[in-house]
Amino acid sequence: MSVLLIVDDEQIDRELFRNILQRQGHTILEASNYSQAVETFDRHSRQVDLLIADVALPERNGCELAKHLLGIEPQLGVLFVSGFVGYEVCKQYGIPVSDLHFLSKPFVARELAARVEKILNSPRGSPFPGPGEAGASKRQAHS
Repeated sequence: MSVLLIVDDEQIDRELFRNILQRQGHTILEASNYSQAVETFDRHSRQVDLLIADVALPERNGCELAKHLLGIEPQLGVLFVSGFVGYEVCKQYGIPVSDLHFLSKPFVARELAARVEKILNSPRGSPFPGPGEAGASKRQAHS
């Protein structure tokens, strides 16, 4: 299936995401902060289909991480999973928080699984407004 990069500074949250999404058949890569996420993404270049990131991360936030990775791979799917603080940060970056790209904590397993599938089966494009929206064509699935 798909390769997902999960970035959250809370190990228990990463384990929860991994347990839910591995049952759906996805390959899971994990990182606990911005730097680890960039290193992991670079090591698995062009293989990551979806970034699932907490917004509140050490070093730099999840929005900055997504912008950086989308600069490398514009067709990367993005899902922010966060609480109220993340909601406010996403609004500052112009990300529609009721949109496809934001899932509010707490959530139930089926919500996460359904949102991931919806993003993976939708045309890819940046969750950020502006020029990044132009390249929203669907990326070919990895074999």
